[in-house]
Formats: sequence, C-alpha cells, structure tokens
Amino acid sequence: MRLSILTGTALLAACSVLRPYQHVDLPPINIGGTEYAVFMRVESPSSDMTYADALADPNARRAVYAVVDPGRLIYCGETAAPCESLIRRYRAGDVSLSEGGGPM
Repeated sequence: MRLSILTGTALLAACSVLRPYQHVDLPPINIGGTEYAVFMRVESPSSDMTYADALADPNARRAVYAVVDPGRLIYCGETAAPCESLIRRYRAGDVSLSEGGGPM
C-alpha cells in the first residue's frame, strides 16, 4: 500500500512539473444573496519554463471556473465574463455541469 501511495505521489509530482498550472482566485459573484467562488487556472505551454509566472506567458491557456455547489464546478471560458449568466442558468436547471466541460 505504501509503495502505491509513493508511486502515485511521484506521478502527481511529475505531472505537476511537466504541466504546471497556476491557481488564481478571482472576485466572487453574488447572486440572490449567495456568493459563488470564482477562480482561474493558468497553464503555460512552455516546456522550458521560460515564464516563472504562468500569467506572464502570452501563450498560456486560461480556464475560469465558478463553484456552484461544494465540489461542483462550471467552466465559464477563458474569462469570468460569462460566469454570472452560467450560474443563473445552472440555478434554473438550464445548464448541466457536464455541458461546460473545461480544458483543465
């Protein structure tokens, strides 16, 4: 059991080095008295780690998510602009969690 945990940890560490992403908390969205957390993941495609800060990489992929329920995310796109309307649609039952998907 211990070996599998160590192996899994090593694999996760290797993935983090090969495809690191940066987590950025964005301002929350308040709808109907409920506050929804919003965050962005930024992933730099530079394999040589040219940019220490992924936000500085002009070629970085950005993915914005809103937390609609504990453990449930909606993919908003590359910016936070559509998050509020997607949250409203989710609350109305018009958007499923799988519809948004998301790149990361």
